[in-house]
Amino acid sequence: MLRPVQGQCELSQEIGYQFYATIGAFYAPLVVMIVIYGRIFAVSKRIADAEARTMPVNFGGGAAAANSRSGSTAVFDASSLSGGSGPKQRTSANR
Repeated sequence: MLRPVQGQCELSQEIGYQFYATIGAFYAPLVVMIVIYGRIFAVSKRIADAEARTMPVNFGGGAAAANSRSGSTAVFDASSLSGGSGPKQRTSANR
């Protein structure tokens, strides 16, 4: 083993420490991030699918199916793509 030089940093060259440092600094956080992002994706997909089932969107300008809970249906407004007022809510009172 080489002797340390005064004023120079020295890293341990032991294989056990190298495995410990690599796993602790890179692989363990990688696994944690993948698990957390996977759970976030699963919850986001579940919420998006639930919203897609409960809010039918009318793209054709014809009569849209009414939402059975609130009596309202989301209607797509093309002006929302160019900075217009955005989606409008249609209720059974103003049909």
